[in-house]
This record gives sequence, structure tokens and C-alpha cells, in this order.
Amino acid sequence: SRLRRAFLLQVHPDRFRSRSKEVRKEQASIVQALEDRMAEHDFLAYIAASSKLNFPQTNLFSPGATSSSSYDTTIYPFSIERKDGTISKQSIQLNNSSPHEILGRMAASISFPPPPPPPPIISSQPQYTHQNNEYANIHHRSTVSNQFHQQQFGAVRNNVDQFIWSQGSSLLFGGHHHHKKTPNSTNRNVIHFLNNLDYDHIKQRKLDRINATAAVLVARRAFQFSAIDGTGLGWSSASLAITISRLTDLHEEHRAKLGVTSFYPFRLVLTSDEFQSRVDLFGGVVRLNPAATVVQWLGVLMDVTTEDVRILKENQRLLKRYGKIVEDALGLRVVKGHTCESEEYYRCMERLAMESRRWDDS
Repeated sequence: SRLRRAFLLQVHPDRFRSRSKEVRKEQASIVQALEDRMAEHDFLAYIAASSKLNFPQTNLFSPGATSSSSYDTTIYPFSIERKDGTISKQSIQLNNSSPHEILGRMAASISFPPPPPPPPIISSQPQYTHQNNEYANIHHRSTVSNQFHQQQFGAVRNNVDQFIWSQGSSLLFGGHHHHKKTPNSTNRNVIHFLNNLDYDHIKQRKLDRINATAAVLVARRAFQFSAIDGTGLGWSSASLAITISRLTDLHEEHRAKLGVTSFYPFRLVLTSDEFQSRVDLFGGVVRLNPAATVVQWLGVLMDVTTEDVRILKENQRLLKRYGKIVEDALGLRVVKGHTCESEEYYRCMERLAMESRRWDDS
């Protein structure tokens, strides 16, 4: 999982926005092909066995075992951007390689630790050489007994669920009225939830999270924010990725209109809350409303000047100094509260530091 995430972040097309269209097309092809390959049965069995999950064990890890599309010998080219900014051309064969070989190639291309060796092959035949008839009888009796207990347990569980539902309905709505179960109530059953998982939906959400992470990385590099935070919105990863991509497009189109080339040490926060000031010179925050237009975003970003960056750095330096004075005087660690405004916290620490100096002088 970590290797897959690291590799996709390195080859994601958003990292190559400044490159040619052909390069971005190659990157998009390898991302899509890799996602399709990892969804095949042999790859799922390999991952499940490596994770000690309950997945049907078959002889899928031998050197000759590959995907169902093993006749396809397509080689997928892709690019990796080194730390010095240069591009390294790589290639990988997906459909005619085993999962272990693919993961090893992915790890080598991004200088990642190699994957563990393939899990051992587990035979599907029981290893019994003596008393086969007795074993068969015992196994049959055990199976019948298990089925009986499962039926009994299912009946008891249904009775318990019905009792809890009826009692809960009485407590919520009053009286002894029995309300029929709504469709949402069935989701409280963990077994029902697991049996109805949509694996395609899970796969898409994982890809959306990777897209959102890559979009944030590109935007941070463009504006040079110390961080970009949009978790307070409660949005899905797909929606957040689209919003961050709009921000990157704004930088590419209007970078000449910005007052600074680097917003560091400011951090960007996407929030729908209303604030008197969108640029906080004490907390080091630039706030953008995701529902605003690109022109409104540009207006907020243009308000940040080189002088603002200098003032913020000075405020952070003084706040650190005030905090040390107060903590030394009180012998306690001082932490800003979540509901405290940054400027109020700064003024409070400033006054406490002055009082501490007076105590020391007296």
C-alpha cells in the first residue's frame, strides 16, 4: 500500500503540468494501467496473502503465473522527476509480469525499499495420509454441527435485533408502537455491510485521495505555501482535488499579478467560515472560500505583499520569544486554544512577557 501510494504520487500527471502533452499522456496511461492491473485476481491474491487476509489461496505466485492478459506484452513508458529537476525515463511491463516483479520494478524506479518476497504457496488439498474415512466422517459431523449452530445463532441474533429495535423505537417515539425497520437500519449489521461492499467504489476513492494529494503538492510548489489545508470543509477527495486544481490554474494564468513569488511561511486554509481578515499576519494564514470565484481568490492573494511576509516572520519570532519568557517564569508549557484568535493570543503573550520582566526586575 505504501509503495503503491509513493509510486503513484511520483508518476501522477499533475506533477508534470509544465512538461509536454506527450509526457502527461504517458503518465496518465501508466496510472490507469497500473490501477487496472492491481485489480486483477492474481494481484489481489498476492496482496491478500501478504496481508494475511482471508483470500482464496491458489498457485498464483510461481514464476510462470501472471495475469489473465499474459499474452499482452505492452511496455508502458513513464517518467520520474529527480530531486535536481531532471527527468528520468523508465518503463515497466505489467500484463506479462508477476505481482512481485511489478512491485520490485516500481520500488527500484523511485528508490523505495523492495517488496517482501512472495508468500509461500498453500496447498488447497488436506494433508491427511491415514484414516481418511474417519477424517471424512468427523469433517461431515463438524460441518453439520456448524450449520446447526449458525442457524441457531442467526435466529437468536434476529430476535435480539428485533428486540433492540422495538425498545429503541419506544424510547425514541414514546409508547409501545412498533416501527418498521428502515433501509438505513440494515447498515448496522456489520456482516450485511461487508457483504455489500462495492470494491470498484473503494478503488475509485483511493484513487481520488491520491489525486487530491498530488493536487495539493503541485499547488504548494506553485505558491510555496508552508501547507494547504482543506480538511475542515468535510468534502470528498474528488471535490477537493478539483478545487485545488483550480487554484493551480489561477497561478499559471495570473502569477504576474501576485505581489510575492513565495507565500512562505503563510499556509493556505480553505474554509467557508466568515472572517474579518482573509490574511492573518499573526497566525500566518491565508483563507480562501471554496465557493468564491477565481477573481475573488485572486483579489485575496494579491493583498499579500512582501511587507506582509516580513511582518509575519517578525511576529512569529517575537511570539516564540514571548512564549519562552512566560514559560520560564511560570514553569508551565503554554499552548494556544483552538477558539483563541491569533492576534489576541499574540497580545496576551506580549503582556504576560512584559509582566514577567517586571517581576524579575523587582
